[in-house]
Amino acid sequence: MCMKHIFLIDDDIIFNQMHSGHFEKGNFAEKVSVFADSSLAFEELKLLLDSESQNLPDVIFLDINMPVTDGW
Repeated sequence: MCMKHIFLIDDDIIFNQMHSGHFEKGNFAEKVSVFADSSLAFEELKLLLDSESQNLPDVIFLDINMPVTDGW
């Protein structure tokens, strides 16, 4: 099953590189948007919603424990 768009939100750069590579190589997703800051991901999501984009993420993987703006 291949999803169109995944948001991957984690402050660990190695985690992001490793998992986004697995998603793309495993044909799990056509596009993976990676964010090291949850507030940037939230802003991107608001822009997509405001523009009524058809490119909303199908799944959001979110690290709960992050500095500044956490996943809670």
